[in-house]
Amino acid sequence: MQYQSPDDMVMVAQLPTSDWRDEQWVLGYGLYVNTLAYAYLLLYGEYEPAGQLRKLMNRLEVLGEAKNAHQHEGLVVPSKPYYALCSYKIFNSDRFDLLGNSLAILTGIASPHRARKLVAWIEAECDAMRIRGELAVGLPPCLFPYILPQHADWRPRYERYNRPGEYHNGGVWPFVCGFYVAACVAQGE
Repeated sequence: MQYQSPDDMVMVAQLPTSDWRDEQWVLGYGLYVNTLAYAYLLLYGEYEPAGQLRKLMNRLEVLGEAKNAHQHEGLVVPSKPYYALCSYKIFNSDRFDLLGNSLAILTGIASPHRARKLVAWIEAECDAMRIRGELAVGLPPCLFPYILPQHADWRPRYERYNRPGEYHNGGVWPFVCGFYVAACVAQGE
């Protein structure tokens, strides 16, 4: 995985649709893939690179087109308790990724304070989605807010394969919800 780091640091980059979401574009430094990288670095006793990766992931994401050359993209979303779906140079998505954020809690990337705020935020957002009629069940979707046709990150292919509230665009996945339940339990919920 070291060869998947464009800047030869420790954050891993990916191409669109190259993680478990075969219909969802995640470009550059994805949250999910980097939580996995953090976990395996810890498991293999690579504490220094793991610490560097945690530090990089917890940097504030700079939004907009202008980024300073000396500042590495982070995955923290300003004024939100969760980590962004992905970030890379001028590309970023601050959509909420349930699996990546659940793994951030379980691996310790998220501080205990951030993890508590994150779980409370997820529950409040899902309650609001149910009230608006956007969520029919008591489990959180894998991605939200949903990508709609008028959004910049909408792909024409989504009309057929990834409609709002379905599949990777906000579908409810049992295996993802399993990680969320584990993250809740880890927080004493």
